[in-house]
Amino acid sequence: AIYGDEAANPTYASKLRTLAKAVPHPVSFRGTFPEDEFGVILSDIDVLVLPSTWRENRPLTLLSALLANVPVVVSDMPGMTCEVTHGDNGLIFPPGDVAALAGQLQRFVREPELRYKLAASERRPARLDGYVDVLQEHYRRLLAARRMRDEPNSQ
Repeated sequence: AIYGDEAANPTYASKLRTLAKAVPHPVSFRGTFPEDEFGVILSDIDVLVLPSTWRENRPLTLLSALLANVPVVVSDMPGMTCEVTHGDNGLIFPPGDVAALAGQLQRFVREPELRYKLAASERRPARLDGYVDVLQEHYRRLLAARRMRDEPNSQ
């Protein structure tokens, strides 16, 4: 099942549809969906693939999947790899590397237990309120380290 607005990138959508016709198993294009159906959609998938080729900023789709214990396969992009640890709660591949993505997906076929292992991971995203606290503490430590570095040595 492929979700997304095909009008956002018609050339890409057309390529996906052409590729889908060449595979032996059914591929469905389901378009977009109301936000309140997201939980139902997540409960119906085995693995969520986010093959982004641009920098992400903690995408809500990724965070939702991880919170719902859905295994993820993501490109090695900073906003996603800050949440995914390869082999722990998801799999990571180089952005734009189709062969590497295919290899990660083939692992789910070769290693049927992998889906359950990744879903059982204890690593989950921080809640937004907790995430803000973590960021504030990080900035406090950075500022304190800078103050110590910038203060003249009193020896």
